[in-house]
Amino acid sequence: MRLLDHNTACAKALLAAACLHATFFIPYAVFVPGERTNLFTTLAVTLPALWLAIGYLRRPLPWRTLAPWLLLGAGLAASAFASSDQLPSTFRALAFFCPAVAGLVCAHGLFQRPESRVFLFHVLTACFTGLTFSHLIFGALPSFMGLHHHALAGTLVLLSAGPIHMGGQEGRFRRAAAVCLLVAGGVVCFIAGSRFVILLPFVLIPVYVAFQSLSVRRAALAILASVVVAGVFFVVFPGKIPRAVNYESTFYRVEAFPATWAIVKQQGLLGVGIRTPRRSFLESFEPVFGMVSRDGFLEVVDRNVTWDNQYLSLLCGIGVPLSLLYFLLIGRLLGGYLRRAWRQEIDHATERAITFALLASVIHFAVHDGLFYPQISWFFNLLLGVGAYYLPGAVPRSLPSKHTVETGGPSAQHMDAPQFRASN
Repeated sequence: MRLLDHNTACAKALLAAACLHATFFIPYAVFVPGERTNLFTTLAVTLPALWLAIGYLRRPLPWRTLAPWLLLGAGLAASAFASSDQLPSTFRALAFFCPAVAGLVCAHGLFQRPESRVFLFHVLTACFTGLTFSHLIFGALPSFMGLHHHALAGTLVLLSAGPIHMGGQEGRFRRAAAVCLLVAGGVVCFIAGSRFVILLPFVLIPVYVAFQSLSVRRAALAILASVVVAGVFFVVFPGKIPRAVNYESTFYRVEAFPATWAIVKQQGLLGVGIRTPRRSFLESFEPVFGMVSRDGFLEVVDRNVTWDNQYLSLLCGIGVPLSLLYFLLIGRLLGGYLRRAWRQEIDHATERAITFALLASVIHFAVHDGLFYPQISWFFNLLLGVGAYYLPGAVPRSLPSKHTVETGGPSAQHMDAPQFRASN
């Protein structure tokens, strides 16, 4: 039992350290001067998580699960090698792929048990609380900690699974604390100028009503409150009001669709590389919707190496076959989780937390290429794996005794790795 306690404490400490670093980037180091990709966080999250998950796996992952991801990894390497900007594309591919695999494997190996999931949500709550109040105390600006407001919003949306899980449990104090934390997080996003978070309720509330997770009456009240908040937001930030002509936030996203098609027709197999400049592929492109001139559009393309749309950025960066493979892998995991949630096979608190974080993130990826940030890729795939590999009500098994292992008894052949125990 003492060995079990030691292994469990080490696992908790390493997992918490990986999540805390992905939230606060402390410590932080630059491996390649001048390179924008956060390689230190990529490795700081990936290596401990994979080491933990492999050590705690109850059984090896089946090849039918591993093979498609290995194929995707090989394809990303080939795409980066074929790119005209090989090194930056390789670095960004690593930041996209490695935390994703680490998150899924870690969820499969560590968080199938109820008590281990409770620990994870406690960690996410601590990260959400720290990130929120550090911004409120030291300045809730997009530049704080080097986070653009889209990256800040994407991180807080995923970390909100912690407070939401706490609010789904019994006890008035827990529910009140969860509401206060979520409101504080919303204030941070408001001050940082995140239009996405302000408009998110207008998309999610109808979805919750359609899935019968929210009554029509409560939905109407929520929409009314959202209208008031949005009105105040656009009064405070009039520059955030969408416009149809010469408004970068609008035309860059709208024109990205025909521009992506123009690039795919030229480099549809392996793409141009995730961090490869796209101007040379758009020299003959003319904006379709008349929102901006050709020169104005290409000027923005030069400043932004990827689209403000995760799905289009993948199609351009890694090509159609690899993008479809990735969408299929993520879609299967997400669809499997949502089916189980619909059949009420997942406890209420976990279902509320994961569903909000995943659905909000999927929507956010339509206006931001968040998965190219290692911290967002890590948290998104970790929560996705927790939902997809959920085991309800299982009782954790302990390590066999030293005597049993040494004598080669039956337990030595079926020895399971230790699982987290419930923490009060």
